[in-house]
Amino acid sequence: MLMIRIGRIFISPARLILIVGTLLFFAVVFKLTSQHIGPGSSSLLDTSLRFDGESALSPDMGLPLDPTGAWNETRVIFNRVSKVGSRSLLNVIMRLSQKLEFKRERSPVFVKVFLNETGEKIFIKEIEALEPPYIYDRHLDYVDFETYGSAVKPVWINLTRDPVSRLVSFYYYTRFGDSFSVPEWTGAPEDFNQTFDECVLNNKYECSTENTFRVVPYFCGQKDECRTPSRWAIEQAKKNVVEKFLFVGITEQFNSTLVILERLLPKFFEGALEAYKVTLSSIRDQFKSKSKIEPSEEALKIQRERMALEVEFYEFVKKRMLLIKEQLGIPENPM
Repeated sequence: MLMIRIGRIFISPARLILIVGTLLFFAVVFKLTSQHIGPGSSSLLDTSLRFDGESALSPDMGLPLDPTGAWNETRVIFNRVSKVGSRSLLNVIMRLSQKLEFKRERSPVFVKVFLNETGEKIFIKEIEALEPPYIYDRHLDYVDFETYGSAVKPVWINLTRDPVSRLVSFYYYTRFGDSFSVPEWTGAPEDFNQTFDECVLNNKYECSTENTFRVVPYFCGQKDECRTPSRWAIEQAKKNVVEKFLFVGITEQFNSTLVILERLLPKFFEGALEAYKVTLSSIRDQFKSKSKIEPSEEALKIQRERMALEVEFYEFVKKRMLLIKEQLGIPENPM
């Protein structure tokens, strides 16, 4: 029989294979058990990004949440997505800031959501200089404070909305504004009066896949790759929702979103639903676009296919919110 000599030890090929296999097994076990575990997770699931054609993350990862885990937090960032009900939430925040004695801090920069490295550092310094407790709001793609070694670790929250419904609202808002704003149209003059249906059915750039990838970057982050429709971008966005955001609500269940925020961040949102009810009749219609033509089912179907990645991300957030809602025992339609 063939024998392999190592020093004074003779090992048969079969025994050598057994030894190597054992070493490889323990190496794999060590790697799996040393992976980063998301907040509140008791699982040893590998949450690192894998792109083999299947989603690496599921909405239940990191759940159940510790509902008291953020009660002592004093710094909150609301990197608000446009046209998802963020102004309604801001209205609630401003009302509660006086009652609960925290500050609503607002960025002097309104529309610059993508930052270079210098911009990220300036933004982090701005946040570090603020005196807590506060909720800071700005249209901004997620910024990872840990990347720059910041000692400040703010809590991130946000809202999202069915992406096609949001696009229809945004489409007419850019043309006609609402009761609070009169936008300046910057597109081609011949496109100003076209309907959403015409935009979709004529495959105009305004309704193209590339130009409508607008929500995912708010959660994906500041990398260039976050602005290009891809599997990588939505998986990174999902990963951040699981690991970096305390909570992301949805517009279609706004009341439930407020109740969950009350439970998770009572220092900032205690009484949020009641505050919303007081102002509901006066603000509900004021944030709607002044002129809006309901799209056809054909146009909606086509656009949903074009925005499949954004739709997938929205469904992920929606399912995660419903799981959190179930965990906290919140009724179907809190009033």
